[in-house]
Amino acid sequence: MPESSPVGGVGWQQGAVNAFQLGFQAGTADPSTTTGGTQIYCKQVAGVSQLFSINAAGTVTQLTPSSGGSVTWANDLSGSTSSNQWVANISGNGGGGGAVVIQGSSATSLQWAPAQANPLITQQNPITDVAPTPFTIQAAGAILSAATNRVGADLQLLPGNGATTNGTPGKVRVALQAFSGTGTQQNFQITQSGTRVLELGGYNSGTTLGGVWCGPAAPTNANVALLGDGSTQTIVSAPSGGNGYLQMTASTTIAQWSNAGFCVGSGTPPMGGGSGNVFALVSVTTPPTSAPAGGLAMWANSGSPGSLGIYATGIQAHRLVSGFKLSQDAPTTDVATTNLTIQAQSALAGATVNRAGGSINVTSGTGATTNGSSGSIVHTIPAPTGTGTYGQLSLSSGASQSFVVGAYNNGVSYAGLWLGSGAVANTNPAILGNGSTLVQVNIPSSGGTGYLGVDGSTGILAWTSAGIQIGQTTGFGGGSGVLGLSNATTIPTSNPSGGGVAYEASGTLTHRGPGGCVEQFAAAGQGTVNTQLLHHYRVCATLHTTNSTAATIYTYTLPASGNHTVTLETVLQTTNTATLANSGTDRLEGNFSTNATTATRIGTDAHLYQSNVTQTSLSYSPTGNTVNIQVQGPTAAADHTIWVDIYEN
Repeated sequence: MPESSPVGGVGWQQGAVNAFQLGFQAGTADPSTTTGGTQIYCKQVAGVSQLFSINAAGTVTQLTPSSGGSVTWANDLSGSTSSNQWVANISGNGGGGGAVVIQGSSATSLQWAPAQANPLITQQNPITDVAPTPFTIQAAGAILSAATNRVGADLQLLPGNGATTNGTPGKVRVALQAFSGTGTQQNFQITQSGTRVLELGGYNSGTTLGGVWCGPAAPTNANVALLGDGSTQTIVSAPSGGNGYLQMTASTTIAQWSNAGFCVGSGTPPMGGGSGNVFALVSVTTPPTSAPAGGLAMWANSGSPGSLGIYATGIQAHRLVSGFKLSQDAPTTDVATTNLTIQAQSALAGATVNRAGGSINVTSGTGATTNGSSGSIVHTIPAPTGTGTYGQLSLSSGASQSFVVGAYNNGVSYAGLWLGSGAVANTNPAILGNGSTLVQVNIPSSGGTGYLGVDGSTGILAWTSAGIQIGQTTGFGGGSGVLGLSNATTIPTSNPSGGGVAYEASGTLTHRGPGGCVEQFAAAGQGTVNTQLLHHYRVCATLHTTNSTAATIYTYTLPASGNHTVTLETVLQTTNTATLANSGTDRLEGNFSTNATTATRIGTDAHLYQSNVTQTSLSYSPTGNTVNIQVQGPTAAADHTIWVDIYEN
């Protein structure tokens, strides 16, 4: 090349070794672009010649400083001390590429002037359709053969400090470019040894939600780990088909979740085959030993399945909940149903002081302060279907049934109460009633005994199929449908008011009236009984006559067994309905014997007392093993009444 050659307003001159001096003729406009190259030219700006470059894309860059000064070209600026030198292009070592080294121990930083707005370190875009290459900033690595200092240097991105007073430091901001058309949003990615371990960016290729992706899998909407919008939601998400975990020290699992549900505890979640919104608890390692502060504690006791433990004072439904219910789900296959059990606290097995178990308290709601009615405790048993039967409310002591309440005869018209361990049946309810017309206290069987007692004793009243007994002894003398009285424990000594008192005194039926009159109605008997009957009873009869012909008013039958005697003592009262003054009375006594077939008069009948004998009289007429008691009244109409005392021996 010649030493100087003017070409198109440009000239050069060879100077010192490896240096050229170039001269440009200033123009007034930018030249046209050329394909595949960059042009350098001179142009007048505000009366000052300035040097510019223009590339094939038409980008114009001013190469000389606007304040003027000298420009020096060299292939190496090493050691230069010029305060006004500039670099348009760094081509690497000797122009052959490679690292550009800033040497010298005093060169610690690249620094822009304070007035420079938004300084930028960037890589030039390709000018042809080739794949862009990564732009890398790397800290110093350790010497590969180092024996002591084996740790590479940290890479620090430092924002600017804030002011000394009330200063706010700047941010470290990664600005991701927006995609266009059918492009996709790219993220901030962290790799480890070339493998993706973390990405941060916009969720669903948008800017409303930010997401964090973990692990080597390519980020998708289905495998985001953390998602949020900074105002209304933060979501920790498990990948589709996988599990999410909350852990301590990245090893101890506190909770886990999946498409099946959420589980507190480590190990295999006990979901029981459930899916979707299942809440599970792994068996507790150590249950609570003290009261939780400011809340409650829940846990699962061991078992398959385990029981739910809760450290709380109660379970309270919200006031707006209608019909709060605690129930067990029905089986989905034809298997036997299981029992739902509510159990109070048990005493410590080895306790020596507090040995009583806790009680179960069922309390209805209280009424209002004014005119309030308390709620009821309602036990509802669903109606059976088809040939099914009603259930009952049953109380048991240990394993033995002690109390049952339910429908009687499998219906709703009557309710029954059953006591004891016997099987419930229509024949053995203790109490039976319908709430309107019937309340029945019942003996479980025909051979049983019912009692009314005090203080758990049976000394007030007893009844069997034979009769009712007042007192403890149920001796009915072989009778049935009778009333028995036990001897009074304490014979009354004061007068009752408003009525009388009947009682047994040494086997004698006795009555004490409010006036103090004590009268015996029946004797207990004394002495040795051989063939004697010891019978004394009274009958009464009535008859209406219209003439004076004798008529039978009562027929007495002597004992069916032979060799007995009988005394009849009859009192007759006759009222003449036409003329009361013609009324009268008669008292007749007679004695008879029997051989079981024939009644025979003994001696002569005796009229003990007669009044107006011409108007009325009594007579005995034995016939067979009977005695006809006859009356003979006036010729006019008359009404007759007799009272007969019968003494059988």
